[in-house]
Amino acid sequence: MKCNPLEPGTIMVTQLTHTSIAVTWDEIAGITDYIVTLTVANGTQLFSDIIRGTRMANFTGLLPGREYTVRVGLQCADDVLMLRKYTVPLQPICATFAYVEEESVTVQWRRPAGDLTGYRITFSDGSGSPRTELVYDSESLDLELPLTGLTDGPSVVVNISTIAGVGLSQSESNEVSISPSSLGSLFNITSLTNSSVAFGWADLSDGAEYEVCIQPAGGNRSCLNVTERYAEFTGLVAGATYTLSVGWGSECDISLTLNTVPNDPIDLQLTNATSCAAEIMWGIPEGVYNYFEVTYTPSDGVNRSPERIYSANLGDNATTVMHRFEGLSPDEEYNVTVTIVTGADDVRGNPVDISFRTVFRQESQIREV
Repeated sequence: MKCNPLEPGTIMVTQLTHTSIAVTWDEIAGITDYIVTLTVANGTQLFSDIIRGTRMANFTGLLPGREYTVRVGLQCADDVLMLRKYTVPLQPICATFAYVEEESVTVQWRRPAGDLTGYRITFSDGSGSPRTELVYDSESLDLELPLTGLTDGPSVVVNISTIAGVGLSQSESNEVSISPSSLGSLFNITSLTNSSVAFGWADLSDGAEYEVCIQPAGGNRSCLNVTERYAEFTGLVAGATYTLSVGWGSECDISLTLNTVPNDPIDLQLTNATSCAAEIMWGIPEGVYNYFEVTYTPSDGVNRSPERIYSANLGDNATTVMHRFEGLSPDEEYNVTVTIVTGADDVRGNPVDISFRTVFRQESQIREV
């Protein structure tokens, strides 16, 4: 109980939901009438009334994740107590796994309606203490987060909650909990070639019919409506970037971006070899690629550092590539591997090999006369 209305007091939240805030406050000795107001962050007043004979107020019809200010005042002392609080934001929706590996998983979810500040992601695969990631993104509709450093990705449990506000006024939704052990990976790539991709996905509880789409980078989207949890797309461009998406229910649409396998280098051959140098040549295949990786190995079996020949340095009209090695040892066997690489994840084609031997170098003999 407060004896002096100017002494510090407290407003306590007794119940907080997506659409309501219920509060109580410290009693002030001799006071039975309190002026209670509710405003939003921009100062707009939503409620103002005199509350008699009780120290409780319940505000309903509010918006999720929105900041509100409760003030309790007296007719003789204006505002005596004040509290800022966010209503509870809505939970993330469409949470699932786009990719699952032993050491990492990629989780995706969609933004719920209402206001929010970001998300809290807590995860553990049982190998240590749970870890937490905070994602401060209030605008994006579709969100994705790779979780790395795991030892048992298929067993990881991921909890995602929505947060609104910061500090003492912050509120947080209930967690959405998912695990590959029960949900599975949404995208299970069963076949990926230079011209096709086939994949299945998890049996989602609210998914009976699926819209499955593929979209090339900068191109138009093609879609299928299926009831089976499997789809295949053919006639793709080698090494190109595509985004796969699976939509189900009324709101959920999860995606995965990948590259088809690039074509192999064409007709790798030796064009010249001396005692200390060699030159090779190959043709550029059709499709998309980032660079050629060239590695050579002498007879000691130790790979020399790979060299990268980037497509941007070859020109749009180039059809062949020539590469020269110098500083080689005479009369020694060398093996050269050329691999084509594409995409942000460095998708590699099949390595192509060639072997050659440098020329034996005869020392000049000087005959004394």
